[in-house]
Amino acid sequence: MINKENIKLRLIRSNDFEVINSWENNPIYWSISGTQVPFSKDLINAYVNDSQDIYKVKQVRFIICDKTNDNEVHGSIDLFDFEPYHLRAGVGILINPNSRRKGIAEEALRLLETYAKANLNLRNMHCSVLSDNEGSIKLFEKAGFKKIGTRLAWTNVNGTWLDEHMYQKEL
Repeated sequence: MINKENIKLRLIRSNDFEVINSWENNPIYWSISGTQVPFSKDLINAYVNDSQDIYKVKQVRFIICDKTNDNEVHGSIDLFDFEPYHLRAGVGILINPNSRRKGIAEEALRLLETYAKANLNLRNMHCSVLSDNEGSIKLFEKAGFKKIGTRLAWTNVNGTWLDEHMYQKEL
């Protein structure tokens, strides 16, 4: 468990199945994750109950929750495409709509950076953000991520082609 002023990051638990299922199977988020079809309950259940060993599965997901109440879930934050030799990983974040614009995403990202440096010795973190996601662009730029490139007309979202901005931060 990783704590900050208002929130903490904790590993996924079996009772997180419903909230993870609701995120992963919500078409609103599919353009961000590249998902085309819903995940089965069996697949989500296996994910929730699988190993969270980043060295084994090359990713780890933390649940962002209230510091005093593990069941008050604000969202999740992930490290993915973990490369221990190159000391880098991608970062993804999802904040529940009712928890947005409260500084939770920024606090969670700072906690994740602290964890990544102290526990994994990461040197770089990276992310990709679609051009219409102004909130995430502001979040990552405010957190010190630098825009390193743009893939033009990269992602089809309901017939509209969006650019994908790539960001990187040296830790």
